[in-house]
Amino acid sequence: MDLQEILGLVGTLDDAGGEESARERFRKYLSRSVTTIGAVRDYVGTCLRNAGPEYARALQDLVNHTARLVGFDVEFGRYAGVQGHIGHDGLWRFKDFCIVAEVKTTDAYAIKTATLAGYIDHLISDHKISDWDHALGLYIVGRPDAALKQLENSITAEKRTHQMRVATVENILMLAELVQDNHITADEGLSLLRPAGVLVDEVLQLLARVASPTTLPAERAAPVPILQNVMAPPGKDEIEQPGAVQPELPFYMMTPVADDEDGTAEDAIRTLLESGWYVFGEKAPNRKRLKAGDHICFYQSGLGVVAEAEVVNSPERKVIKHVRHPEKYPWAFEVKNARFFFDTPIVIDASLRAKLHAFKDGDPNSAWGWFVVTNRPLDEHDFLLLTGAALP
Repeated sequence: MDLQEILGLVGTLDDAGGEESARERFRKYLSRSVTTIGAVRDYVGTCLRNAGPEYARALQDLVNHTARLVGFDVEFGRYAGVQGHIGHDGLWRFKDFCIVAEVKTTDAYAIKTATLAGYIDHLISDHKISDWDHALGLYIVGRPDAALKQLENSITAEKRTHQMRVATVENILMLAELVQDNHITADEGLSLLRPAGVLVDEVLQLLARVASPTTLPAERAAPVPILQNVMAPPGKDEIEQPGAVQPELPFYMMTPVADDEDGTAEDAIRTLLESGWYVFGEKAPNRKRLKAGDHICFYQSGLGVVAEAEVVNSPERKVIKHVRHPEKYPWAFEVKNARFFFDTPIVIDASLRAKLHAFKDGDPNSAWGWFVVTNRPLDEHDFLLLTGAALP
């Protein structure tokens, strides 16, 4: 069932208590039936694509459930603050260490870090946490509309860098996938949430890239266009002559784009493609494979595939107007026939994953963050599905 159906069955999520309350039914459903991070990721995507308190509350529970799948002992928090109660969103315990979580759909509004610090002080006073040396306040943001800068600056200005951290929901999911797929242990996952700096995203993204395959398995390394998958034997005039050069088949790729401190992913994609260009960084996987006639689609983090274009030439070192950080993205290539579908993104949900060749050897409900964390080679079949085109 999709999230809308589940919420319709359990009822309106609120802080009403009791074993049969809507929130307890929802949390029990998560515990019994949502056992993979891939399934959690699908539900989280629904929360971030829809507005309203019901989805914000479901997001809070999904983040807490993710911590539970990592290996934390989780105490779910209240949805809304009330006089006389500690208003944290979740209390995560692992051995002798505690994380007090605050889940925010967006960081577009000012957040007072003193509130989270106060929750931890109260938990210490109530002997639920031993002391600040064994505690961490963690903000987890669904859509980093302000690129987490406001929170980072607030934590730094208030000299709480040793007490608080900030992460996106996306990267908490990445962390959970690394643990669930046995790339790291739960102990190592906790240590990643306690780095020297405030933001944990960069470290988690690095680990996810290391763990993620960047090429297709050997049997799919050279994609064959669908129209040529079934062909009659060549006639006498079609037999390849000695020395004849066969045309190189198109290469298909999906690339992820996220918001940053200077603007949204949508603005970056639109601005570049409308100018007839796109850019990559020095270490972008599969950059060197691009050539004229190839095709590229664009995955907006947390949303879905939102655009596609045809490659005009191979990337070259070139400074392009409108690039936000040209020093980070020195490799540019021309594109044409750009098509945008931001209003109707192609959501990579379980039903679509079940049709993709990239998932044919695995469970489409298992962890799938590896598929969207870096440049991903595709075969033509998958590219057409991911861009909403009809299969021949």
